Amino acid sequence: MSTVDRWAVIYPPLRELTAETVERPDTPWDDRRGRFLEKLGLADPTQDPVIDILVRHLDELPAAERDRLLRTERVYTMAYQLIEQSQPTDPVTAPFDEAEWEAYLAANGPRWHGTDDGWAAFREWFVYHANAQGLGDPAVALLDYLEGLDVPGRIATLGQYGVLIAPATTTEDDEPADGREGGGTKRKRAVVAESSGKSGKAGGTGGDMGGGGEDEGGDEPPDKRRKSGRLSARAAQVDLDAPTLTVVTNYEGVATQKLNTRQHIGFHMVATLTRPAGAAPSVDALYDFWQEVRDGYTSEGAPPQPVGAAFFQDGPFQPAYRDPNIVLDLSSIQFDDHPGFSTVSAIDVGDWLNTYDVHFRWQVRRRATGQVWTSPEIHHSVVCPYHAGGDVAVQAVPAGARNWVVDLH
Repeated sequence: MSTVDRWAVIYPPLRELTAETVERPDTPWDDRRGRFLEKLGLADPTQDPVIDILVRHLDELPAAERDRLLRTERVYTMAYQLIEQSQPTDPVTAPFDEAEWEAYLAANGPRWHGTDDGWAAFREWFVYHANAQGLGDPAVALLDYLEGLDVPGRIATLGQYGVLIAPATTTEDDEPADGREGGGTKRKRAVVAESSGKSGKAGGTGGDMGGGGEDEGGDEPPDKRRKSGRLSARAAQVDLDAPTLTVVTNYEGVATQKLNTRQHIGFHMVATLTRPAGAAPSVDALYDFWQEVRDGYTSEGAPPQPVGAAFFQDGPFQPAYRDPNIVLDLSSIQFDDHPGFSTVSAIDVGDWLNTYDVHFRWQVRRRATGQVWTSPEIHHSVVCPYHAGGDVAVQAVPAGARNWVVDLH
């Protein structure tokens, strides 16, 4: 099972455990622990190596320190890292040549006749020949995205790549006046834009797929050929080594901290990687995108949790982008994060947060070349010194907005 799939199993029970710690702190640890294992379908933590390490660590902590950990995002990061460490090393994605991929798509994309019935056969054929030319990764990434769309959506999306496919139409040929079936029975005809007939590594492989009938459309109209040529020329000028990364942040907690009130103190941060305008492959076929974090805090009457010197992977904010707080579309990958004590975690009644510091950075890897870019780090901070149990204004400083042109040259 992949890291993401394992996280999808462990995360909901872990979230319930942290929520119960915040909402019912007087519940004995053994009861919370038992419900956590029950939700995971385990009679004993040793049945799962990841859960065994996590629960053993929680068991060994003093009660107050354990509850503080379960009120923070750190427990999620710890669990996710344990899952990652338990997984075999992922194979390195094979590089591919974008120009060859664009040529392959331009030549063979139009072989789909624009019908849902022919989609499965076209996909199998398209991926088979793409794999033979070392282009399997971008082919599968594109087709996986198209799989979730209806037929008009697939046609429109392929059109953004310069692949012109006319929708299937229904025609009538000489239907008898009395309506009887005969040589003029209604039939569907798929009208397809002509694909290149050239052979070669990135060219057409011969034959039509996905239509189930003879291509009767004739040559592609000159205006479509000119439009396709303009799209190809524009794509050739796109600098794929220069996507953009934008980060928008703000504080989303209380204005005043109160000792006898459960409160949220944290930030909202959205990081978006966008492919260059005019780029043909989907953003996740071109790049890998990660978010990394290091943080620390001090609270009244408890040992400090210092900010670590090293960055580590921030939970699910990485390929394959399946977390509900990640939005993936054709042109961008968006990480929607709420760092701090601001979602299921909170500053509980009787606890006091004196300081909180969290640092982030992002990494982008060009899949075709392996070149990696690391962003400058950003820093959010909270200062709210304890003052004899009285209410104190929260001094929160979000990092603000950033806009970087990623340099993968």
